[in-house]
Amino acid sequence: MANLQFANDENGNRIKPSPRGRGFCPICEGPMIAKCGEIYRWHWQHDRERNCDSWKEHETAWHRAWKEIFPESWREIIIERNGEKHIADVLTKNDTVIEFQNSPISVNTILVRESFYKNMLWVINAKSFSTNFSIRSKVSQKLMRLEESYKHDLKNFYSLESRDPVYNKKIFDLERDKESYKRIQEQEEQKLKDLTQSLESLNDIVSKTIISWEKEIYQNFSIFGMSEISERHKSDFKDKTIKINLIKSQVTLLERNLNEIENMNTYQYLGIKYVLVNYERLNVDMIERSIIILKSNMDTIFPTILKFQNKLDFLTYKYKADKYLFAVDTTKTIEKITGDITRLNSEYHELQIKFPDYHNCLSLDFEKFIQNELKSNEKRFYEASENEMKVQTEIFTLEIEKNESDAELETFYSKQKEEEKLEYEKEKGRIMRTYKGQYTFLWKRERKSWSETTCPVYFDIGEDYLFERTGPNSLTKISIETFMERYLNV
Repeated sequence: MANLQFANDENGNRIKPSPRGRGFCPICEGPMIAKCGEIYRWHWQHDRERNCDSWKEHETAWHRAWKEIFPESWREIIIERNGEKHIADVLTKNDTVIEFQNSPISVNTILVRESFYKNMLWVINAKSFSTNFSIRSKVSQKLMRLEESYKHDLKNFYSLESRDPVYNKKIFDLERDKESYKRIQEQEEQKLKDLTQSLESLNDIVSKTIISWEKEIYQNFSIFGMSEISERHKSDFKDKTIKINLIKSQVTLLERNLNEIENMNTYQYLGIKYVLVNYERLNVDMIERSIIILKSNMDTIFPTILKFQNKLDFLTYKYKADKYLFAVDTTKTIEKITGDITRLNSEYHELQIKFPDYHNCLSLDFEKFIQNELKSNEKRFYEASENEMKVQTEIFTLEIEKNESDAELETFYSKQKEEEKLEYEKEKGRIMRTYKGQYTFLWKRERKSWSETTCPVYFDIGEDYLFERTGPNSLTKISIETFMERYLNV
């Protein structure tokens, strides 16, 4: 329930609270009671719980202190638009509404109130979140940057090396070229050592390379380019090795199958050696090569031997398999497996015979590559040495010319230094005048509500001044006295 400083009497006149006073709400015209205790400031309150203006928050001592700075006739003014009424904290004589906001409100609430009041401004009680600002004076920031720039310029004035950009640039570039040629010689000298060492230990390098192929591990070469040669041979090596290993695995599998067949129980019938199998191992493709033996008389002189008549007949034995034994003629299977083993062994031996001597091939390619690199290395080394000597001669000539011009430059830069100091003092004064009382700020934990407002916002942090938000990240310090002059005298 909001409390007010003023109520209306029976004639509609504004009245202050007095002991046992009665009045009427200026919005809903409901009865109000004067609260005139010894603890809280005197105020008006509805005689029953009522929220006739949802925008009106509970008035604190902070609200009252601000409102009492303004004339009574400006306080708690009813604004009515399109049948909607709200109490403005203060309405100045030029119809500017000043709202004093103590508690947090949403962006939507801010925009609705600004749309209703139109010409308004906010004064925010920022005491509770003043430490949430990171505030920096614009004057301090700009003076600090100006000071850094000035000191940097002075440093250049005091340095003879920086006083002649033409000579300095040429000498600097030449010194850089000289160092570059030195590095080239050092690099080529190191390459020469690496190449020579690689040539001396070529056999060991080749052996390690082939081992790395076989074990599928990375081989690190000290000479750039050798890895490309290795990869080229490695690809062919892997292809042939994969083929050989595939044949070996196929032969092993076939030999295992053949051994399994030869170790199975057999049954001799009409001169044919059959292999006994469970019904579950049969399939329709074995029907013609299979016989059915009745278990009950298989050991007699005249055992009952049957043949599968067709696929349907084969399937019916699934349900009476426990009364019979089943046997398959594996003659053709054994012949096929034996033939496949012979053929694969022949392919294996042929691949082994044709398998290249990778050690010799790799040795020849590596040696050829290293010899070519040695020639190129020697050429680059001597070219860099000659270029270094030429550059050193040019540097010596330029340094003589530079020393001759230093005396003239000393006088010129002394004058420049004085002019720079005058310009610095002038700019310093301009900054202090232009940016006095202006600040940049950052929210440590941003209150986004006040970044969306379209009307002026002033933050009260409990000092004798306010911070006016003048941009997304900028504040201007304004004394409360100046603020009051601005809005009392308009």
